[in-house]
Amino acid sequence: MVLSELTTILENDTTLKTLLKATVTNTKIMPMPLLTDGIGYNFIPLTNDGIKEQSQFELTIINTDLLRCYEIKEQVDKLLITIGDTPLTNNILEVSQNGGGSYYDDDLKFYKLKANYTILSRRKLNG
Repeated sequence: MVLSELTTILENDTTLKTLLKATVTNTKIMPMPLLTDGIGYNFIPLTNDGIKEQSQFELTIINTDLLRCYEIKEQVDKLLITIGDTPLTNNILEVSQNGGGSYYDDDLKFYKLKANYTILSRRKLNG
């Protein structure tokens, strides 16, 4: 599954673990809603023609330091964005960023940096 491939790539990166101050029991990468520092995600299937499918992987990076949010995003970009015709994995053919933004959540006292990625992947056929 595309979502598990994406989260595994993020969770296994030592640089990202350091930036997030992740532990063995808490990768700090989890589905939204996320109410503390880390990376929250949503995964939205968009199109499927039976051969390829397109999805959106929405990340929200949460931290008390906006610069740290951008450092984390830069590392995520290095891990996910594909260059030219080089696929990310055998299943994930292309990843590009297609939107985002940042704001300060006054209730939680955290910065939130959003980044949306379009994922083009092979459609796995049953049988």
